[in-house]
Amino acid sequence: MAILVRFITRKRSGGVAHRDQQVEGTRVRFGRSTDNEAHLPDPRVSLYQAVIEQRANGVYAEALGGADMTVNGQPVQVAQVKKGDVVGIGPYDVTMIDPPGGEALALGVELARPMGDDLEKLVARSKLGLEQTGMSRRRWAWMLTLLVLAVFLVWPVAAFFNPSRVPDTDANKNFAFRPDMMWNSGEISDAHKPIAQQCNRCHQMPFKMVRDEACYVCHESIQHHADPKKFKLPELTEVLCESCHKEHNGEPSIIRKDQKFCADCHGNLVAKAPASTLLAVGDFLKDHHEFRPTVAVDAAAGKVERISLAASPRPKERSGLTFPHDKHLRPGGIRGPEGLEALDCGSCHQVAPGGFLMVPVAQEPHCQRCHELAFDPVARGRRVPHGSVEAAVNVIRDYYGSTALSGGYADPTAPEIVRRLPSRVVLTPSQKREAQEWAETQTQQALQFVFGSKAVCGTCHMTTQSGEAASRRYGVVKPNIAERWLPKGLFRHSSHATETCQRCHGLDVTDPAKWEARVKDAAPPFFAATLALPSDDGALGAVKAQVKAMQQAGWSPAVARQASAAAATVATVKLPEVDGLRQVRRLAEDVVGAAWSDEATDILLPGIAVCRECHVGDSGLTMAQPNNRMPSSCVTCHYYHTPTQGPMNPSAKSADPHRIPGQYRSGGTEPGESLKGLQTSIRNSSRK
Repeated sequence: MAILVRFITRKRSGGVAHRDQQVEGTRVRFGRSTDNEAHLPDPRVSLYQAVIEQRANGVYAEALGGADMTVNGQPVQVAQVKKGDVVGIGPYDVTMIDPPGGEALALGVELARPMGDDLEKLVARSKLGLEQTGMSRRRWAWMLTLLVLAVFLVWPVAAFFNPSRVPDTDANKNFAFRPDMMWNSGEISDAHKPIAQQCNRCHQMPFKMVRDEACYVCHESIQHHADPKKFKLPELTEVLCESCHKEHNGEPSIIRKDQKFCADCHGNLVAKAPASTLLAVGDFLKDHHEFRPTVAVDAAAGKVERISLAASPRPKERSGLTFPHDKHLRPGGIRGPEGLEALDCGSCHQVAPGGFLMVPVAQEPHCQRCHELAFDPVARGRRVPHGSVEAAVNVIRDYYGSTALSGGYADPTAPEIVRRLPSRVVLTPSQKREAQEWAETQTQQALQFVFGSKAVCGTCHMTTQSGEAASRRYGVVKPNIAERWLPKGLFRHSSHATETCQRCHGLDVTDPAKWEARVKDAAPPFFAATLALPSDDGALGAVKAQVKAMQQAGWSPAVARQASAAAATVATVKLPEVDGLRQVRRLAEDVVGAAWSDEATDILLPGIAVCRECHVGDSGLTMAQPNNRMPSSCVTCHYYHTPTQGPMNPSAKSADPHRIPGQYRSGGTEPGESLKGLQTSIRNSSRK
């Protein structure tokens, strides 16, 4: 659709000139901002004042942001307009005219109420000068210059070098007015408020900029951005603290957060640092590669690799676990000690203190209620300990050894010497041999059951065994579970508490192809059983109608979404109890469960496209093009001072000639300690 905007100018001679402008689209915005389709430069016009738009039922004029607008002289906020109507936008009149060509709409814009020359006349009548005060301009200039120098230079310098002046320290904080405070260029940041009155903390030498050494006194363990020995870049070795941290600019953080700060280097990283394995990044929305999580590819060997989620085939994690999520997340619940229990993500996964990591899932608080690690049906209350293969083997061997000698084993298939009532009768050598042989046989069977089957350790862990018979050795591969999939990135779970876990960690998000294939397998039995139900009452009839429509539509990704929604309704909503409904619900859970991982090797990490649904880079958003996504610069998800790098000033703890008694020191990680280790220690201490 084309709209003609005709700017009309009336000449002093009485002639009329016009300039035509073609606008593609259905609307024309009027305002002083240059990105409006109709730019009105008069200062009496708002940046965005009004819009004329072709809608389904006619043409409408609407004021923006509460600005003034008239239609045929009447003040309005929004009104339908037609040919001949005049819309008043500030000093301009916009007339609806006949389109001269093939345009759908034509608008005539004319400056009808120009600014007069009243201002110029007023200025001409109001001429004032210093001559009328009886003093020349030069004399006033010298007097004011000397006054400024005396008040703002001589007085503060004299007060600073006054021999009786007591320097500010932690023990002596002077909160009264001081002459040198007149040099304060602005409010100090919140981070430095505790030393706001102690200028000499940072300004240690008069008339010289703040030195990096002054920062290191408090921030002793602040780390490098990258290894300065490997990357000899001026941006890493020559930059000063004050280049990035601008103080006296108000209360907000003094950390530089603009995207350009990072993109200047990382946008063309190959040219600047050919040795780096990092990929070039310029903007999160427009120029950022797919996430590359650090994945355990061989837990037994402790081998990890950094693999892109866009790799084909999709990367798999081999952490040593065989845990299946889908078997624990059935909407109808799973068998527990007290009957059916419905679990969700929060049953096992909780956010750790600080909001970044998740508390590790452990046997005792999370699994032990259902998975008791029993090894013998007769041995009531006997359980193998979790976490140590050697301790588990000793518990099994000790139990059968002591039972064989003391008796009381209530199993009709066991030898009589073992089934006898417990007593202190001394066994004969032949009886001892028989009991010991039974104990060894039972021990080997129990060990095979615990470590060699899927019933105990093998339910969640990869197990190993070597050797034969009594010399056989068992083992459990130590899980190598990622505490952080993206160790070079920052992600705070607590900041995303408004989202559900499934929003980012279901197969339909992380591996849509696998999810669709699983829905495709599970949906037909669910469809057939649903249509076979002998009732169409209420919600049941609506579900059957949906299922029938999906069957007729044929298979597609859209049908997969519809099938999952219908199955969720059947599995969770109360429906009329009819014959066959229980089986339908069971089949519906299979469809719903397609979103849950059925393999421990699945990497349930969302790709960058999911994050871009809410986050964009800090560029590309304008007032004229608003959206509901959050501007996010590089430091939203990344450190600058990398925790794994060494301190920028290793000798900062040594004596400094300008060190001031009582100065504060920041916390942070010690040299050589990673943030991951620090967070792990915090998490562990919180569990004690």
